[in-house]
Amino acid sequence: MAKYIYEYKNWTDFTWENAVIHSIFGEVRWMQGKIIGQVNALGFSAKEEATLNALTLDVVYKIPQFFLIYLQVE
Repeated sequence: MAKYIYEYKNWTDFTWENAVIHSIFGEVRWMQGKIIGQVNALGFSAKEEATLNALTLDVVYKIPQFFLIYLQVE
């Protein structure tokens, strides 16, 4: 079984169901709005700290993925 999408034959000819995707995106957008509202209710320094924390976690989680992709390309 292929691990990455590009390992499938004809991987560029994929399809999806719009209703399912729109439903998921709508829910995610609603949650995002709730989080933004809660963060805006915090003070300025708390907002800055939350942003820094989120960016740090994003980098920490993406670094291993980057190296896995990099090592597989070489």
